[in-house]
Amino acid sequence: MTIAVLHELVGLVAGFEPTLDIVRDGVVDALGEDWMRQALFWFHVSGLALFVIGDALRTLERATGGVPARFGWMTFGLGLGGAVMMPVSGFWLVLGWGAVMVLRARRRATSPAISG
Repeated sequence: MTIAVLHELVGLVAGFEPTLDIVRDGVVDALGEDWMRQALFWFHVSGLALFVIGDALRTLERATGGVPARFGWMTFGLGLGGAVMMPVSGFWLVLGWGAVMVLRARRRATSPAISG
């Protein structure tokens, strides 16, 4: 969820003026045809989606002891594709997050079970 928080902070800092303009215009239907406002809106929506996904993965990890490797591979692929298209971006964090999930899943798969 750290990536989601960073994403939202970047959006608030980089999009401070357009965000103020949206608030000044009353929020409801304040995006209009302004592509910058629309892009900022989708930036924030995707950040909130990252937060939801992060919370779901954290819950899954706590309930089951881990996240399946496929989630890590999908996240890694998303980060890699994004980093290729936008090298100066936060996609590198997503790529790293995916790699960590894959490594944790591998470690769980290869570690001996502890019997109690």
